[in-house]
Amino acid sequence: MAFPLLNKLINTVRGVIQLVMYDHESVIYLLKLPEDRETQIFNRMGKRVPAYATASGKVLLAFQDQKERERVCSGKLQSLTSNTITNQKELEDELNLIQEKGYALSKEEFRFGMYSIAVPIFDEMTKQIIAAISITGPRNLFSHSQMQANVKEMKYYSRLISEQLSPREGGRSSVNSL
Repeated sequence: MAFPLLNKLINTVRGVIQLVMYDHESVIYLLKLPEDRETQIFNRMGKRVPAYATASGKVLLAFQDQKERERVCSGKLQSLTSNTITNQKELEDELNLIQEKGYALSKEEFRFGMYSIAVPIFDEMTKQIIAAISITGPRNLFSHSQMQANVKEMKYYSRLISEQLSPREGGRSSVNSL
């Protein structure tokens, strides 16, 4: 269900769009658009990376239950670049801010030269986070005004995906529907 909508989103933003899920302190990349942009700077589908070091991971982590957030924040936060958050208190503060704003940023935290923005996708029935949409690209694509425009578009498409995942006539929503 997400693919057709994310395929429309790619026409309104610059960068690579990724659909990501949370799994035990990591994020897993499920979809990357456009599919032909295969370079070393973008993660490949199926790859796992630490949640605390990416925008999509931080947005997914921000909306986990408190126990899971504390478990991850109190664990080893390995530096991937000099911008990676490795301090427990700093990460907790960042996750609180992400919950307030409804989106996350990563400025060269996972890879030098790369920025990323991510928004959550919620199950409308349970209000639980089920995935995230991110846009990743070189730093020069992420001016303040461009980031704000991207966030607005991403939130719109996130809501559309959430609505499509809503159960219809007694059915159940499912992560498998993504």
